[in-house]
Amino acid sequence: MTVENHIPEDELQGFVDGRLGVERVKALETHVKGCLECQRSLETIRQIDGALHGMALERTSAAFTVSVLQRLALSSAKRRTSFFANAASLFASLIVLAVLLSVFIWTGVIDTTQIAGAQLLGSEVIAKGGQAVSESVSWLESWLRTYFSFAFGKGSLQVSVSVVVVAMVLALVDHAARRRLSQKIR
Repeated sequence: MTVENHIPEDELQGFVDGRLGVERVKALETHVKGCLECQRSLETIRQIDGALHGMALERTSAAFTVSVLQRLALSSAKRRTSFFANAASLFASLIVLAVLLSVFIWTGVIDTTQIAGAQLLGSEVIAKGGQAVSESVSWLESWLRTYFSFAFGKGSLQVSVSVVVVAMVLALVDHAARRRLSQKIR
């Protein structure tokens, strides 16, 4: 290493901290002996390091530590609650979309041969899951026909879909309004 190639400050700090290997320490010491600028930088780093090590540590009370830990725990709990509140809206929307898809399939609005073509492109899991979904859909259909027979009459598809979509939109608007109101209260 020549005198023109000065040692970077982070490497000088590593030298002061004792983090460098034996060979690097020897090369660094040789360079510093012949380089006035690196000697000054090394001395400055040693002075700063000594001043920092000479400072008294700040002692805090146990009540302060408990207070900080409680704030951290509350902050973490708020983030978890926020995640679950958002996940609930997502799952509710997915359920509504599944019901809409089922209604479209039952009424013939969606051609099931298109779905079968998509299954051929899918993985083996989709093919095996298709039977379970089919059984679930038929059970749900019979349940819906038993308790919501008005939704399966002629011309009632548009009314049923509209009611479901409006209910979903109202639920999402209500959720967003509640979140905004709770943020303003804080």
